[in-house]
Amino acid sequence: MTLIQTNMSMVYTVKPHKLLIILVIVLMAAVLPGVQAQSDDDITVGLLLFNPLTFIDEMQNYGYIDGENISYMMLNFEGVAMEDFQAEYERQVQAMIDTPVDVFVVTNDTDAVNLRPLAGDIPIVFTISDDPVTTGAVADMIVPGGLTTGIVSNQHHTRRLQLLTEINPETDSIYYLYSAFAIEGEAVLAQVSALGEALGVEVIPAPVADAASGIEVLQTVPEGADWLFLTPFLPFDLEFADALVNASMSNQVPIAGFLAAPTPGYAVIFGPDLDLITRQSAGIVDQILRGANPGDLPVAIAENILIVNVEVAASLNMEFPDPILRQANQIIRPGDLDNFVSPGT
Repeated sequence: MTLIQTNMSMVYTVKPHKLLIILVIVLMAAVLPGVQAQSDDDITVGLLLFNPLTFIDEMQNYGYIDGENISYMMLNFEGVAMEDFQAEYERQVQAMIDTPVDVFVVTNDTDAVNLRPLAGDIPIVFTISDDPVTTGAVADMIVPGGLTTGIVSNQHHTRRLQLLTEINPETDSIYYLYSAFAIEGEAVLAQVSALGEALGVEVIPAPVADAASGIEVLQTVPEGADWLFLTPFLPFDLEFADALVNASMSNQVPIAGFLAAPTPGYAVIFGPDLDLITRQSAGIVDQILRGANPGDLPVAIAENILIVNVEVAASLNMEFPDPILRQANQIIRPGDLDNFVSPGT
């Protein structure tokens, strides 16, 4: 275990979707070395991130050298039994609070909202949000107030729906998979549905509570659905991921993903890049460590990335119009993902 040991009783309540995040972090634990918090360093940062090493690397560009003028505490679940994940997560987070760390960096605004009541006067930076005002992470986008700020996505869900109608002008319905536990889930669904109504596209909601319910909704893809439309906080474990691609192929309905990373089986991906927003968050943390008040730092805006997979499209008897190909930041062609290795394999 790399975090400071503590016997503190746990009071941090983890919502059901949090366990899905923990599973992803556990998959990473086999390849990511833990970072020891060192009491003789000037600054300590608590990292509750998917990719903490990217953040640490970017912080070096701002002059923060691990072991010299900064140290990090991050989650490590090596050797932890499945049934003990939540309790261990809570223990490690409490250890960071008790140290205390100088700033928390968390993956999303839901994490920030859950952590805020326990973090006291510790600033929190979230790396992505669809609507941080709706979730209560910040009071205002320009002047967040309080001790929390971060990065907001640039309307990637609504823009993605618009792109899908440009890719396939005959699009008239999408199967909208979303987490039943995400704080802003219903608000974003309402935004996408409003645009869908304006575009003449029916948005068919499919709330997902866990991997089992996710697989169940994939077994009942509505007839005539033109796209499988993904949103954050879905249970992206290996079983669900396989079921998703199988549903796409068996129903001949392309997948439209949201996190900008080439993914086998996905026809279209439009949204923020995890590495880029993590590096962007390092710049915000640098400002805070240099004395800026987080409540005065405007919520930054993430850049959206468009990835299209022509091989998957061909397998689904569809083609990308030339204007879409010209917009794409990355075009995946046959063979490009032959050596793709999923996390934890």
